[in-house]
Amino acid sequence: MTNLSIIIAVYNSPEWTKHCLEYIHKYTFSKPFVIVIDNNSRNSTHEMLKSMRDNNYIDLLLKNEDNMGSHFAWNQGLNYVESKYVSIIHSDCLVSPNWDSIIIKCLEKDNSMMAASPITNYSDQFYLRYSQTLFNEYVKIKPNNKSSLSYNDISYLIDEYYMFDNNFEKFSEKVFNKFKYSFRFLTEMGTHCVMFKNHALFSLDKFDDEFYPHFGAEKVLLKKMHDRGWDYISCLGSYVHHHGNATSDGPGFNMPIMLENSEKLVIKKLSVI
Repeated sequence: MTNLSIIIAVYNSPEWTKHCLEYIHKYTFSKPFVIVIDNNSRNSTHEMLKSMRDNNYIDLLLKNEDNMGSHFAWNQGLNYVESKYVSIIHSDCLVSPNWDSIIIKCLEKDNSMMAASPITNYSDQFYLRYSQTLFNEYVKIKPNNKSSLSYNDISYLIDEYYMFDNNFEKFSEKVFNKFKYSFRFLTEMGTHCVMFKNHALFSLDKFDDEFYPHFGAEKVLLKKMHDRGWDYISCLGSYVHHHGNATSDGPGFNMPIMLENSEKLVIKKLSVI
């Protein structure tokens, strides 16, 4: 039985999704069980997904007749997971070589670590570039974290990727060589790519699918984790490129309204935990 399952919710964006699946197939060290849930995409996207399944990029393909949102789809996929680890990946992400084995090694360092994400260009860069104060609130530095790594180093590497290298494999190798299996504790969860110890996710009742389409449930989930004394970390040696909002910028999606409604629901949910 595989050690890792990967769940991807898809709503259109066929080119990004195709590349996402190709990179997972090429660069994932584990032999993952790949589950894709199609949230009522256009026919062209679903036909592409069927072709990817037939060519062994997808192990299980499910299709919803309506767009039920990412959290609902992720929970659907979790019903088929039997592996020790499970990773949620957005369909507009590109994983780098051995991204998974680096994260797994970090998670195995301590029994309290229940979830982890790689560093990425999209969310990490926002906090790094615009405000050190914001970033300090994003990252919880614990007293027992004796890493001397500088976030300026990470920022430089990300900038270097855009300005000088533009070589995905070379850049991810450079990230790993610099940071290895170092990690930082986080207080915000980025579901662009997050790996869980499967038993922990199920014990927390999975994702709250009242959030739609894909904002907010991760905040409630992380609060439940922290209440149990569990940690969520960023594995600094693992890199995943995130395009960002590729499936939520289309017709019918109003980002400001979605975020506003999500925050209201988060406040309501956290008040009763």
